[in-house]
Amino acid sequence: MGSMSSRSLAVVVVSYNSDDVLSGCIAALDVAVAAASTIQKPYDLVIVDNNSRSRPSVAEDSRRTTRLVAEDENLGFPRGVNRGLEEVPGADLV
Repeated sequence: MGSMSSRSLAVVVVSYNSDDVLSGCIAALDVAVAAASTIQKPYDLVIVDNNSRSRPSVAEDSRRTTRLVAEDENLGFPRGVNRGLEEVPGADLV
């Protein structure tokens, strides 16, 4: 079996009034990516906030590059994902 090359990874999370679960989601992503030997670190995390009452805050971490895309309207999930994809052209996406 040949060796697998390291791949860049981008994760898009669409958020709407979900501060209570967002930190747990990010922590689970950090653990999963750390365990994956074929993913380049740091990975890209794009959070698209669909006009929540309060904007999420995400602590910086050396395991990831985090971008918060704050929308002025609720785009819905599909358009929110597409908006996040615009931030990470060329990466393997989740």
